[in-house]
Amino acid sequence: MNSPAFDTHAFVKRLTQAGMNAEQAEALVEYQAELINGSLANKEDIEKLRLAGKADTEALRLATERDMEKLRLTTAQSIETLRLTTEKSIEKLRLETKKDIEALKTEMHKMELRLTLRLSSVIIVAVGLFATLVKLLP
Repeated sequence: MNSPAFDTHAFVKRLTQAGMNAEQAEALVEYQAELINGSLANKEDIEKLRLAGKADTEALRLATERDMEKLRLTTAQSIETLRLTTEKSIEKLRLETKKDIEALKTEMHKMELRLTLRLSSVIIVAVGLFATLVKLLP
């Protein structure tokens, strides 16, 4: 049983000393005690709150674990997608680089042939000039 939240006897005594008749004072004190006791928490109320808090905490823990697992899975999927995309990009870049190198090799080979032809032409002209000079000189 609940113990009174305040001393009802002392309250009745104060009211009667202030000039209120005993019946009115007792009725007022009784009503006031009901109001006070009805608004105060008792052990049972506190235990209910404790259990509700414990259940809420457990529900929150479970929800957090589920959210963390979803986040872990989503992150793992994102990382895998990023890895695959990166691998594809690297492979594409490697192939493009290989094509560019082959194109450069072909262009360098063509330049080498052109330079060889020009150098040959210069040598032929130089040999011709030399031969002409040799003939012209006594």
